[in-house]
Amino acid sequence: MGKSRVTIRDIAREAGVSHATVSRALNNHREINIETRKRIHELARQMNYIPDGIARGLVTNRSNCVGMIIPDMDNQFVDRVVDGAEDYLNGNGRCMILAQSRYQEGKELNLVKTMLEQRVEGLIVSPLSVDNLTKIKELCQDIPLVFVCADTSEYGERCVASDDYSIGRCVAEYLLSLGHREILYMGGDEKNQGICRRVQGFRKVLEEQGYTDIEERVIMCPLPRESGYEQTQRLIRRGKLPTAIAAANDMMAIGVMEALYHDGYRVPEDVSVIGCDDIDFAGFPQISLTTIAQPGYEIGRRAAKMLFQEKERGQNRIILEPSLKIRKSCQAYNGG
Repeated sequence: MGKSRVTIRDIAREAGVSHATVSRALNNHREINIETRKRIHELARQMNYIPDGIARGLVTNRSNCVGMIIPDMDNQFVDRVVDGAEDYLNGNGRCMILAQSRYQEGKELNLVKTMLEQRVEGLIVSPLSVDNLTKIKELCQDIPLVFVCADTSEYGERCVASDDYSIGRCVAEYLLSLGHREILYMGGDEKNQGICRRVQGFRKVLEEQGYTDIEERVIMCPLPRESGYEQTQRLIRRGKLPTAIAAANDMMAIGVMEALYHDGYRVPEDVSVIGCDDIDFAGFPQISLTTIAQPGYEIGRRAAKMLFQEKERGQNRIILEPSLKIRKSCQAYNGG
């Protein structure tokens, strides 16, 4: 007799948690903390767990599951995108297989290949780079494919994303409207299409305002909070701290604020800070971060819906408008 298939109860027994907790963790429910989710996903991988939808696919040659590949599971904005996609899929009788590339391009491609081997019916991907986007397109010629959080329409691929160019323009225009002239944009990989569009929007506004040192006002760096802290510390040490900093996402903005507080600077009295995404932490009273809200849940929901529409007949490009959330981390320049 062959070895029996690993079940959720087997994983629960090994992890020392309830089978309900394992089920929620594998489906990335937000009430399960991130560390527990990661641990259970890793345990499931080690135990060669195959979700029921895929197990049925071994008989029917159809998995009834959709694959989704994201950069990481530590970002609340990405969580919302996943929630939107999963809710739509579950409501239409399909399950989701979720994986994270951890910002590694090679890993992202390997995950695509793994998803295809597991017979997913379609794939939703937040691509790390234009190079990877092209390679993923070549790999997925036989299944529906939709990209999220990047406008890939110029490459002939379906996509749902925020208007990243408008995000870049919005942060620059808002800071300038408060009287700031010494402003700086921080964060992001130059290979990431969404980030590049934001930087283009930011630079264009400065160009329109007659700035001649635009390149010095953009710092490209990794996105985590620690990077925001480190880059701000570097600016302080060099004596080149601007009066306003726009961060590529909210966690980076929080890292910027932590570095400023550490060295005795006040937000917003000394330096205004604006983020992007409008994660839950941004609205906490002790943070009160001004930010650009992106409709993450709607991006995910519409991407899942688009996946099974006929490419020739359906809407192949959806760009959703962001919105400015004004809180207390920015104020008018006081000339100090």
